[in-house]
Amino acid sequence: MSSSSTSLQPFALRLVSIDYYLAKPAPKVDVSYAPLEGTSIEQVPVVRIFGSTPSGQKACVHLHKVCLAMTLQIYQETVASTVIWCCRHFHTSMFRMMTASLMSLLKVCMPI
Repeated sequence: MSSSSTSLQPFALRLVSIDYYLAKPAPKVDVSYAPLEGTSIEQVPVVRIFGSTPSGQKACVHLHKVCLAMTLQIYQETVASTVIWCCRHFHTSMFRMMTASLMSLLKVCMPI
């Protein structure tokens, strides 16, 4: 068997629809522990892509480990405890902001 016949071919998919859902972390696939909070993660986002291959086969692809990513520039002289405090403060602030946003959305969508 030649090396060219065993090479991997790219997977092509004609996009029809894309959405996401929240699911329990898949073992050995998703992150299941939040080190900043010191707690286990109950749900993770999974992106679901519906489409068809160039040969016409229908496909549904589930993408795990899709998370918001950020890069922070930390200078060498920054104390580690300060970095940890800033990360926890940022996490708490984002959580509060997202919770408030969700609550206001729910009030609009489902008036009491």
